[in-house]
Amino acid sequence: MPTAGVRQVAQQTVIRGRDVPQNDLELSAGVTCLGDSGGPDLLAGTDIMLAVNSFGPSADCGGVTYSQRLDTLDVWLFLLKYVR
Repeated sequence: MPTAGVRQVAQQTVIRGRDVPQNDLELSAGVTCLGDSGGPDLLAGTDIMLAVNSFGPSADCGGVTYSQRLDTLDVWLFLLKYVR
């Protein structure tokens, strides 16, 4: 059971569905939930961010989850306005 203020970590697998936008990562189910938006998706064993948690399709935290990839031109152009 998660506790407020305690960092939670889980392993996920990147999956690719036919209807997933090119800028999103589709991730395996059941490890992200309400309030996780904006959290990092890290490359296993590193501190390299691949994506940022965006949304899941259900209120019960089941099903797949989706994250915004960070390796796209649109994201880099947005970030360059704020990070130097």
